Amino acid sequence: MKILFTTESYYPDMCGVSNVVTKLAEGLSSIDHDVTVFTEKRDREFSSHNGVKIIEFNVKGNVLSGYKGEVEKYKNSLLAYDGDVVINECAQIWSSDLAFDILDNLKLKKVFHSHGY
Repeated sequence: MKILFTTESYYPDMCGVSNVVTKLAEGLSSIDHDVTVFTEKRDREFSSHNGVKIIEFNVKGNVLSGYKGEVEKYKNSLLAYDGDVVINECAQIWSSDLAFDILDNLKLKKVFHSHGY
């Protein structure tokens, strides 16, 4: 199965969300799923970690202040993703809120994984 996670925070970030998403993504990868993570640009010196592909987007902001950076690139990458499922981590962060804008146009199964919303 081809699985896409969208999350503002991912390895090597150290917070609750990044730890949970990293464990889920790496666990699914370890049982032969093709796993990709769309996340915030952190100038990582790697494009994959423990079998998980990491694609960074230079996006900042929120629904109140507005979004800046590679907003259209992110949305177009979501629309172009050829996979089975997208898992949006958390609400009220750019990676999910921008995905919600185009959710009906995504041709894959969608999962919202809340971390306390």
